[in-house]
Amino acid sequence: MHPFNLTRGIFQTRLSRSGKVSPRPRLIALEVTRRCNARCRFCAFPSSPERGGEEELSRSEIEEIFRDPLSHRLDLLRITGGEPLLRADLPQMISGIFRWARPRLIYLTTNGTLPEALADLLTVVEKNRIRIFLQISVDGEGEIHDRVRGVPGAFAQVIRSLELIRQRRERFPFPAGINHTLTPENLEWRDRVISIAREYDLGYRMVVAARYNENTQIDLDPRQKEIPFAPAFSLPREELARVYRDVRAAAEQALPPFPSLSARIWGLGVKYLTAGEENRIFRGQSHPQPKCSAFFSHFRIRADGEMIPCSGLNQSGGNLKENSLSGIWNSSRARDLRQAVINCRGCWIECDILPSAVYSGDLIIWRIKGARSKR
Repeated sequence: MHPFNLTRGIFQTRLSRSGKVSPRPRLIALEVTRRCNARCRFCAFPSSPERGGEEELSRSEIEEIFRDPLSHRLDLLRITGGEPLLRADLPQMISGIFRWARPRLIYLTTNGTLPEALADLLTVVEKNRIRIFLQISVDGEGEIHDRVRGVPGAFAQVIRSLELIRQRRERFPFPAGINHTLTPENLEWRDRVISIAREYDLGYRMVVAARYNENTQIDLDPRQKEIPFAPAFSLPREELARVYRDVRAAAEQALPPFPSLSARIWGLGVKYLTAGEENRIFRGQSHPQPKCSAFFSHFRIRADGEMIPCSGLNQSGGNLKENSLSGIWNSSRARDLRQAVINCRGCWIECDILPSAVYSGDLIIWRIKGARSKR
């Protein structure tokens, strides 16, 4: 991310929250499907590649959304699911989005078990010179990874995907990384997963499986009560503290998948998230806590077309099958949701917190305060 774009995004978001300028999205999370071929224990998506597809936005509907000029200055478009590569039309969809909206970066997360579909996507990416970042889930090696993901043979398919990424990056370089989700089954596999990341020249990120995340059913209303952070599993406090020593060490030694300023923001964001989790678990402190910028700088499009502020405030501003992106964004309903965001009690859901940390400026403030405290 260029410093000018980041600074402009921060000031625009802060001014829009104060009502002095109109808000404009900088980041969109696009859920292209809720179907998945894995059975991860920390995820609430249906473990079926078929169920739910009839409600998904069609490729033409998605391309129409991104024809809207409101989407044409995005810093980031997140493609998520479910498992995005279950969409057979994903390569053409991403090509169409990129042709119209030209986001500065498309960020796609995948469980890596569909190497043939990945190959089709990367062919289109290379042909159209699409700016993309791929995040692949690796939670151990062999049977351990398969057990965490609930799919026999999953790790073998992941390795095929990693080999494919390595080959394609020789022709068309693009950033890519490994996401290592910690569960009781794979707590001792950090070093091996890091070595896999180094072998394939990938970024590395370690996260603790969380009770509340974008892929779980959230049974709390953040307008009434803060959505807390808690691991998705139980461990004695001493053992959990040891886990977080490893997570903190991984954050300090993070292998960034991005160059230059983007790498520094990425690395700082990892440390920010880790600090927030530790403060909540071990000190009972909701700190750091950025001013939420959902529906000011970022929002989420669900697979069925509902446009919502974030994972925690799952209230629809409207359906994109029935109204345009600009129409919903500028509606009275959207203004009501922005007021709800301002009054929100808060959460610590990683994929929603990090955009708010960036565009509120809290990430930079937190970094400066931390540097001063060490003097």
